[in-house]
Amino acid sequence: MSFYSVDDDDPSINNVLSSLDQALNIIGEGEAAQLLPVVGWVGSLDEIRRDKGYWLRLYDSDVYELTDAAPTHTDFLYSLNQGANLVSYSGPEPTDVAVAIPSESSCNAILGQGIAAQLLPNGQWVGSLAELTPWSGYWLKCQSAEEFQYQGHGPNPREEQGPVIPVPEELVFEQSVEQAFYFIEDIIDAEEGRDFVVAKIGDQIVGSIAYTGEYTTVPVMGRYDDTPGYMPGALVELQLYNSDSGRYYHLTGQNLPRWESLGTFTVGEMDLEPVLPETFALHQAYPNPFNPSTNIRFDLSDKVKVLLEVYDVNGRLVDVLRNGVFEAGYHEIAWNASQKASGAYFIKLVAGSYVSTQKIMLIK
Repeated sequence: MSFYSVDDDDPSINNVLSSLDQALNIIGEGEAAQLLPVVGWVGSLDEIRRDKGYWLRLYDSDVYELTDAAPTHTDFLYSLNQGANLVSYSGPEPTDVAVAIPSESSCNAILGQGIAAQLLPNGQWVGSLAELTPWSGYWLKCQSAEEFQYQGHGPNPREEQGPVIPVPEELVFEQSVEQAFYFIEDIIDAEEGRDFVVAKIGDQIVGSIAYTGEYTTVPVMGRYDDTPGYMPGALVELQLYNSDSGRYYHLTGQNLPRWESLGTFTVGEMDLEPVLPETFALHQAYPNPFNPSTNIRFDLSDKVKVLLEVYDVNGRLVDVLRNGVFEAGYHEIAWNASQKASGAYFIKLVAGSYVSTQKIMLIK
């Protein structure tokens, strides 16, 4: 958040945050302070500034009150550095990003709390951050140092946006002061209103958002002060969750950049691949014809007992490749026929009530 109104006679943290009983700490751009019992606020951050944004961490929900404060003037001038700047918004009311950021500015990405916007080469702003609002703090990423002023200070001129779709409870993640964003150009066959994009590092969900069509913006959280999570440079996996079926799908077709704090990455069109198969299937062995080994692939939609056998053209059993219980998923078994004679063979898969066979050719 930021502080649109500030008591200029006493901008100290002790004064500005005195109404918060649940405050834990406050983090700025390269500075921080924490609230200690009896002692009070300690740390390198001692005053609240109009031009800065802050991460304010609480033990529990609380109500903020401030008296004897004057609002920030809309013509406030910001001195921005090259790179990421944690800043406030000086407008008195919500304003569309494309209106608020001057076209001549070198700033081309804005990060909020779990939302972000990015400027495309064609001059279009895209992403989940549609408008800037008073009392909110933002990371403004700029290509060069500049003296900056917001413009517009008016209502959102975009077409009416649909309601915000909350993520299902099982996809909820904890907000972090370290975050990155992946802007997905599109997801083939994904459905708006039913599908959710989920970001994982390992098995941990570190971000999620409803699929909203082109340039759906996925937040990916980093480390929490008291919770081990990411490593800089960690590999991020994106999945799609369908709320109707409860199924997960891998998002494939693009190599994702590794996670980095305040990273903003544009990802091309992605495809869906079920995390777990939807049906039982025996795929064509490869190579086929083969010498001396081939790979047999099969899909299991449920945990089931599997019998995988090889027969010759006379129907005699040649080999039992597997006989046991398999977990649901994608499986691959290699058959080495170096001790077998050239000719045709048949693969037979029995998985529960599912039975399938296929012909393969060994050529030596």
